[in-house]
Parts: sequence; C-alpha cells; structure tokens
Amino acid sequence: MRALVRSVPDSLVRCELTCIDRAPLDVGAARREHAGYVAALREAGLDVQVLPADEDHPDCPFVEDVALVVAGRRILLNPGAPSRRGERAAVAAALSPHLRMPEGLSLDGGDVLQIAGRVFVGRSTRSSAAAIAWLAAAIDPPVTPVDVRTVLHLKTGITALDERTLLWSSGSVDPAPFDDFELIATPPGESAAANVLRLPDRLLLSDGFPSTLQLLRERGYDARPVAIAEFARAEAGLTCLSVLLPGDR
Repeated sequence: MRALVRSVPDSLVRCELTCIDRAPLDVGAARREHAGYVAALREAGLDVQVLPADEDHPDCPFVEDVALVVAGRRILLNPGAPSRRGERAAVAAALSPHLRMPEGLSLDGGDVLQIAGRVFVGRSTRSSAAAIAWLAAAIDPPVTPVDVRTVLHLKTGITALDERTLLWSSGSVDPAPFDDFELIATPPGESAAANVLRLPDRLLLSDGFPSTLQLLRERGYDARPVAIAEFARAEAGLTCLSVLLPGDR
C-alpha cells in the first residue's frame, strides 16, 4: 500500500472553517505534526508520496477530500468548498489515470467510508445528493447514503476498525445504515476520537484520547496515537491527511 499526502503551506492559517471564533493556527506546529504523521505511515510500511504545498490553496494538506479510490478505481472529486477546486490539478497528475467527477457536483472524500465491500457516503454540507447518486452509478460496490448530523464529514463521526466493527461518536451521524455492523461508542468526553485511520496492521488514533486508546487496545487492536492537535483546530482528522492507494503505481 502507498499513501498520497501533501505538505503544509504558510497559508494554512486561511483554511476553510465552519467555526471562525478561534485563535490563529500555528503553521510550524502543523508542519511538525505532519512530519510525525508521515513518519507513522512509513513506520507502518507504506510508501509515502509527498506532493508539494500550494500557497494558493490553504486546505491542500487535506488531500483526502479531493480524491477517492474504490475497488482500485481512482476518482477525482469536486470538494464542496469552491475555494478548494484548484487543489485538483496536482492530485490529478499523481492519480493518473482516473475518473473525474462532473462539474456541478460536490463531494468530499471525508464523507466516504468503505467497509466490507460497501461504500457509505455522508449527506453533509460538503457532499450533495446528486454527487452521491453519480458515485453510486459510477462504481460497482453498493453505495448507502448516511445523514450527517453534528459533524463536518461522515468520517469525523464514524470510522472502521475492521471489516465488522466501527468506532462511532454517538449522535454525530445516523447509525441506522450500519445495523449490520458492531458500533463501539467513543468514551465520554472523547467524541473527537472517532476519526481513526485504519492501516493493514494497525490503527492510528489522534493523541490525547487515553480512554479510547485503552478501549481499543483492550479489544485487541494495535492502536497507536499520533499528535495532530493543531490540525484538529483546523477541523481536520487523521483520515483527511492522506489518500491510501494500492502499492502499484
């Protein structure tokens, strides 16, 4: 497996936010966290391809929202925030060949959760019903829409731990579409821990959630904390910082 990531620009301080009442981001801290994140991917055996930062696009490190890989098929998406559309050119070159989502539709990769041969897509402020319908027609795995309630993206509130188990922040997304799976609720006060990056032999968990870390380890998961506190202030999580691809280029 390999991972596509993108470096942090100075302009990160101007990234898209749903909550504007917060102190400015520390770009230096974000870069240190990004380096630690890349190191964690490489430690897990992934071949990491790092695209250069783009100062014209503050959100470019959140590369997952621009691209999707389903059953080996690479798809270039249209992020829901119009300011992010210019991020696609560099990602398109790295993903060639790929299928491109038609203009006029919007879908963030952070709203796409794949588990057990199925694809769940969040109906959020960033992903439109028309885009979900297009994706369902474009790929073979079945697509199930999920209502996103109190978080930005589907995977802000729920992620896969294995092929039968999900970590879920209660109330964040509609749990009904996941009736066929076991849902583990995040411990009290640790709802932000629901965004876990599942790798072939381990789970990466945001640092600062000791109860969730203990819960996962007690259940037999090789869960490893990664510091991304500054990215969390930018409303980002572990999954959005990379696109995971098959090992062949």
